[in-house]
Amino acid sequence: MSVDPRIDLLRRLTEVTQAQVLAARSMNIAELDRLNADHADLLFELQVALQDPVPQEVGVRDELQARAEELSQARDRLRTLTGTVVSVFDRVLPSRPPPTYGPKGRLTASGR
Repeated sequence: MSVDPRIDLLRRLTEVTQAQVLAARSMNIAELDRLNADHADLLFELQVALQDPVPQEVGVRDELQARAEELSQARDRLRTLTGTVVSVFDRVLPSRPPPTYGPKGRLTASGR
């Protein structure tokens, strides 16, 4: 079985995605920013690598499919986590400013 460079790219993308999940859970924004940049770079590399035809060797195709499934599962976990975080922030943070007194001494919703 020949080694396909896309297998390593998929493995690395999965590792970065799993690290993104951990950084998001711990709210480590600096680490998440770094991982997001790494993820974008690896994704670009994979898009370039996908221009080549997929090898017809069964072992290579099976490995590519298995790695792609692992990446898909990691991305699903990240998507679920980010959706949960957004949902929590939507409930916790007000969607509009609190009522305040405006310049004329009247209570206003926007503070004007």
